[in-house]
Amino acid sequence: IWINDSISCLDKRKSIYYKIIEKKKVLYGKTKKNIEKYFGIPNIQQKTNDVEQYFYFVEKGQQCFYSNKNGYDTLNVEVLFFFFDKNGKVINVGGMKP
Repeated sequence: IWINDSISCLDKRKSIYYKIIEKKKVLYGKTKKNIEKYFGIPNIQQKTNDVEQYFYFVEKGQQCFYSNKNGYDTLNVEVLFFFFDKNGKVINVGGMKP
C-alpha cells in the first residue's frame, strides 16, 4: 500500500504511518536498502555532513499538483523521516509536520 501510493495522493499512508511511529525502534540499525525495499524511493532526500535524510509524504497535499520533484522541499505537508549515519544505518525515525 505504501509504495503504491508513492507521493501520498491516494491518502493511504496515514494509517500505516501511525503504526510505523509506534514501532519505530525496530527500524533502528536498518540499512537504506532495507528502508527503500519497504517504503520505496524517498520523496525527498537530503544529505548533510555525516547524516543522510529520507522523507516520505504521509498525507495528500500540494505535492499532488506538482509535475516534478523540484518544489517538494518547500511543501507544507506531514512527512515520515529516516536519518542515516555515515554507514547508511538508520539512527532516527519520526514524523513531522511543518
